[in-house]
Amino acid sequence: MPRRSEPEPYALKLGARIRELRLERNMSLAALADAAQLSKGTSPASSTASRRSPW
Repeated sequence: MPRRSEPEPYALKLGARIRELRLERNMSLAALADAAQLSKGTSPASSTASRRSPW
């Protein structure tokens, strides 16, 4: 299934909220991935590294 070119509005809001909470807690993306029990390779940042992301 091909990816959509534009993210859904709810996904942008969710990503922005996760980023806001992560920054309030002074967490790095690696710390967030660890807390969520994700490997660095499966963290949201790795899949969006080439474009601006709310993560």
